[in-house]
Amino acid sequence: MTYYNQSLLGLPGPTVFYTALYLLALVVHWWFVSYILAGTVYLTATTFGRRLAPEDPRLTDPIRETLRDWMPFALSAAITAGVAPLLFLQVLYKRPFYTANLLLFHRWMAILPVLIVGFYLTYLLKARRADRWRSWPTSVIGLAACACFGFTGYSWSENHLLSLDAGRWQQIYASGMAWHRGPVILPRVALWFSLAWPGMASLLALQLFVMKAEFTPHRLARWPLAGLAAAVVASVWYIIADRIVRTVAMGSGASPWLFMFLLGVAVQIGAWIRLYKGHSLTKSLAAWAAAGFLLTALGIAGFRETIRVNGSHFRVLFDDHAQAARVGGFCVFLAFAGLNAVLIALCACVVRRGRNASP
Repeated sequence: MTYYNQSLLGLPGPTVFYTALYLLALVVHWWFVSYILAGTVYLTATTFGRRLAPEDPRLTDPIRETLRDWMPFALSAAITAGVAPLLFLQVLYKRPFYTANLLLFHRWMAILPVLIVGFYLTYLLKARRADRWRSWPTSVIGLAACACFGFTGYSWSENHLLSLDAGRWQQIYASGMAWHRGPVILPRVALWFSLAWPGMASLLALQLFVMKAEFTPHRLARWPLAGLAAAVVASVWYIIADRIVRTVAMGSGASPWLFMFLLGVAVQIGAWIRLYKGHSLTKSLAAWAAAGFLLTALGIAGFRETIRVNGSHFRVLFDDHAQAARVGGFCVFLAFAGLNAVLIALCACVVRRGRNASP
């Protein structure tokens, strides 16, 4: 892949327009995904290998109960919010994206049945009677849900990296392999999984504040702090694992995104340390944690797109972007985006009202 030291703002107008919308939609989608991924792991870890007695305090733990009650809704929101970035992804990178889809074939299509299974497993995790089951069924349900969502995330990373590696397309097609391996896939997956914990915690903090739930602050703060520390390590691993990533990271085009990433990490650390030391969860603290995560997610997403747009195959797509911009339909997209936002908000109100009404 040829390196051009190209920043996102230096691209043609239609390309910048679609890339900006893609990044914003991707960050919103990832916020819900982080809630699902880290939340499922948290629920599994807190019940693994144990049968909870009726007097066990974990049965009334607001953190665990909130995650469990909202998990199916959060997965629905994540899937719904994933439609917009998928549409913009197809406009921006349709040739390499479709090529990677076809080369991975059944491995790529497997995410659909896997997600369906994961969706119903979240309802089993939510079931009250599951707390009284023997330890191994509950553990199996949790581990299976983690496996479903982990497989989906890994498959998306694999597809993304294959779409960038045009030099391997012919080899994979000729050999019939349905997978792609590379030096950056593990650090990339580790980075996104690490960021899932502060993402989950920031959404959860907003929920707990709105519900005025009483909980132990350090029990919530320790998970995002650990996730942020792991994310910094994974980001360094990600940069040194591949020559192209290192080259882009040292270029001027990636500097704003890396600064945004580090600034977001610093803001989150400040907010979570205050909570870990026993400070009560206030509106401003929850807002700072959420803003810091969104800034971090936008920074790492922008850096990822900077790597992609510096590929030699990306420049041939500029005419396609200009043609898509002339077609129109943006007003229709905004109308349906607003409609979906209203419907998600209404669903959230219904779920919250039902949760408050339950004994």
